[in-house]
Amino acid sequence: MKIQMVLATAWLSLATIYAQEIRVTVPRNQCETAAGSRRATDALQTLRGLPAGMPGRDDAISACDAKVQGLKKQEDDKWARAAQFRNGGQCAAAQQLFEELARPGTAYQKEAGDQLHSLNCAAPNNAAVNSSATLNTCADAPLNLRNAQGAFRVANFNQAKQLAAAAQSCPATSEEAKKLLDDIQRTEKNRSLSEQARLRLLRKDSESACKLILQIDPNFPDFKDLKRQAGDCPSPEERVQVPVVAPDPLLPDYNRAVGLVRTKPAEAERALQKIYAADRNYKDVAELLRTLRSDLETKDFNELERQARNFLEAGDLQAALGKIDRAIALKPTEFRLRDFRQLLTDRLDKENRVLSSAIDAYYAGKYSEAKNALAAFANDPHSPRILALARFYAGASAASEYYLGGQSDAGKRDEARNAFSYALKNAPQFSPDLTKLSPKVRSLYLELTSNQGKK
Repeated sequence: MKIQMVLATAWLSLATIYAQEIRVTVPRNQCETAAGSRRATDALQTLRGLPAGMPGRDDAISACDAKVQGLKKQEDDKWARAAQFRNGGQCAAAQQLFEELARPGTAYQKEAGDQLHSLNCAAPNNAAVNSSATLNTCADAPLNLRNAQGAFRVANFNQAKQLAAAAQSCPATSEEAKKLLDDIQRTEKNRSLSEQARLRLLRKDSESACKLILQIDPNFPDFKDLKRQAGDCPSPEERVQVPVVAPDPLLPDYNRAVGLVRTKPAEAERALQKIYAADRNYKDVAELLRTLRSDLETKDFNELERQARNFLEAGDLQAALGKIDRAIALKPTEFRLRDFRQLLTDRLDKENRVLSSAIDAYYAGKYSEAKNALAAFANDPHSPRILALARFYAGASAASEYYLGGQSDAGKRDEARNAFSYALKNAPQFSPDLTKLSPKVRSLYLELTSNQGKK
């Protein structure tokens, strides 16, 4: 008996909830499908009459109210345009709009129906009718032009274009109407480019954003703000000639050899020896060869472990990992070596995440945030190559601030020079990817580091 009572109560609760949902759902759907503001208003009144606190009521009211306001604006615009076309002698255009407004459920249903009864859009057969229509068009031309200018000011471009086109048909207002149409077209183009550029910036694609921004009229209100967000997009008159960087024929082989040092040291040695034969002073090839040969000759895994711990203490995690992998190859059953390797890979993962976050801030245009994060990162021990990468992006951030400030702060330029110089001086093996920099920052990098003989 108790179970039956519980089930009955549950079913009653479900039925009550369902009934409440139906009371909200029906008028909400009526509002969503309404083609006219009057019908949508009726649905809104029904929703407002429901008890407060009913599930879904407030959201439905908010959505329906927005629908009503939107429909009312559309109908008001159509009514104004229909009246303008009627007064301007454009009977067919006026008839089409009045027919749309005469449909059931609109606020202008009756008034639009009355207008349709009084319209006579039969094709004129005599010059007197044509002359009368032309006179009506020119009589309303100044009003059409003023209304077009007003619509343009409030960004109602469709209405502005229609009214300006009507004013253009009269010789007295033709020239001014044509100028307004040109202004509308230019503004619409600038707005479209601006919206596309903002999407690129949200995706952190500053290079694509700059290409769009440079097509925007510099007098457009959003132009300066977009340039600021994109970093240092040069305006057309500010574009600089970026020096051509000659390709480095040895760099691909060098990068490949460095990638093989840890996993295939013997193969890496052969690749480095080939580079050394071509240029004995190339980057740090000589030092890498000495280290590799020492590792290949070392058969004591304890010595390799000791060297790995020294590299760890110095912050050179990749070098430490290379040593410990070599030790594991000699003593695969030594579990402490594998535990040590796990420690190194965890530290490497953290190092990469912190550095990547700081670099992401640079590409997002947050130059001060990037510099602070990179400075904190550089306070801890890292390999020369990793520190060089951090200093390189710190320099790029300072250079971007220098250009954003109108090139007036010499301190920012010096800050960029010092960071770039550190990267090149302390990590000869570091080869920055200059294609990831904007043209102006890339040009400044090459200018500031030219005396160091680096590419």
